[in-house]
Amino acid sequence: SKKIDGELEVAQSFLLRAKDFMQSHTDTALIVTSTIFYNVLKTNKEFKNSFLKQFCISNFFDLSAVKQSLFEQQESPASIVFYHLSEGENYLKNVIQHQSIKANLFLKYYKTLVIEKFDQKRIQQRHFIENDWMFKVALYGNTLDFVLLKKLEKTNTRISNLIDNKIIFKGAGILEGNSKLYTQFEPIIGKPLILNSEVKPYYNKLLELKKIKSDHSYLKSGRNKGLYEGKQILIKEQAKDWSDIIISYTDTNYVFKKGIFGISSTAKSEKIIELYSILITELYKYYIFIISGSWGISTRPQIRWDEEYLSFPYVQPNEKTQIQLIYLVNQFLKPYREHYKTFNLDEPLKDELTFRKINNLIEKLYEINGYEKDLIDYVLDVSRYQFQESKQDRIIRKVDNDKVVLKKYANIFLSEFKRIYEDEFIQIEVYALNHFIAMNFIFLKEKPQDEIRIIPNNEISNEKQVFDAIAKSVSLYKIAKDLYIQKDIKGFEENSFYIIKPNEYKCWHRAMAWYDIAEIKEAIQSAELKRLKKQFC
Repeated sequence: SKKIDGELEVAQSFLLRAKDFMQSHTDTALIVTSTIFYNVLKTNKEFKNSFLKQFCISNFFDLSAVKQSLFEQQESPASIVFYHLSEGENYLKNVIQHQSIKANLFLKYYKTLVIEKFDQKRIQQRHFIENDWMFKVALYGNTLDFVLLKKLEKTNTRISNLIDNKIIFKGAGILEGNSKLYTQFEPIIGKPLILNSEVKPYYNKLLELKKIKSDHSYLKSGRNKGLYEGKQILIKEQAKDWSDIIISYTDTNYVFKKGIFGISSTAKSEKIIELYSILITELYKYYIFIISGSWGISTRPQIRWDEEYLSFPYVQPNEKTQIQLIYLVNQFLKPYREHYKTFNLDEPLKDELTFRKINNLIEKLYEINGYEKDLIDYVLDVSRYQFQESKQDRIIRKVDNDKVVLKKYANIFLSEFKRIYEDEFIQIEVYALNHFIAMNFIFLKEKPQDEIRIIPNNEISNEKQVFDAIAKSVSLYKIAKDLYIQKDIKGFEENSFYIIKPNEYKCWHRAMAWYDIAEIKEAIQSAELKRLKKQFC
């Protein structure tokens, strides 16, 4: 195999070294540090490529998202890899059974591992070779996320391509060095310094400036004069509270330290504002989370600069859109600029209406439509909190009384089936079953008065009793000691079908409806084909 440049981690060496002790029929299983499959550094990419071409992975069991819940010492995340030798190029045809554990009621209250339906996937191994982000998408995304990323990456230009370090500058902040080993970098002397802890979301303006003194100008790195001039976008290397990326615009020419990245320009200030409009959007945040090798994986998630932050595909807006974006950004920043004109202990108010307009304009520019908006919302509302034990309640909370959530989910079925069955109507009955929720979809010849009926909890009916019995009897089955697989239940009657899933927000988020409806449509089409075959045979 091709020699790997750079030093391998112990876990990487051990995985590859196992080949010397394996024969064609040998099956190997090892617990390894998950990050060796997520890290985007060059050496790690070479290791991953080498491993995936020498071996066939039969099963990849990822525990990264629950390391806080499973392990008292929150160190490195872990995965279990089951693999065997590849015969020639068999790895290209190999299908990996990818499974993962996420936060759920069973883990929270009973410390029992339950693999849920969304976390069981069969993925061709070649996709992990072709896409650096595939392990991350396998963990937190699904088929539709894969399709959306592929769509975005059809754009060959990336943000990094816009930066030449002559007119537009990029880089990490200063790192001080020993005055005996490093020379002074005079351009920063006397300039205002902003500390990592002082960088706030969206906009920065310090009222009390700390000037860099000459004895602090001996630099080990960060010698980029243009980086500290002109309009600046400051981006923190580490995700705040494991949940958010901090991106800030500033009108002041700050010098900043390592741990902060910057993009700046004096001559192209409007391009800086345009880039800022992209970087603060939900689309950008979605992209960074779904491709980042550390955010949602590592204990201290440090997002890579060139390989991740600047890898976002860049679509050039036309002149009209450019003018709109610059106008909207200035409107969005107005409350912040006003707020920091005087000393104020309160936080500035975010202009949510203008922020939404910026998001809408960028989504239009990138042609984000329909289900794609729901995927973005799911990652930002569910996925990015799934690995944080302290925030589990927001994603596994019960939703039997949350009519807004249930109706958003049900409305996807209504709109999709209206397009398919123009001469039929559908009514959706929603039943709360304590630990589960059931939705019964009934086909009707006439339009019902209420398309969505949320049945009161105290109302007892035969249907509710039947759904409750089904949920309790077949939703969970044991595959090993303290390890279970949970399946969503989908069933069909003569003029209806039903779906039963756990009473948790993440299961009834609108994005989940797109996956469920795809399965239902496939099952209906399959049944229709069988009926036609019987009819004509």
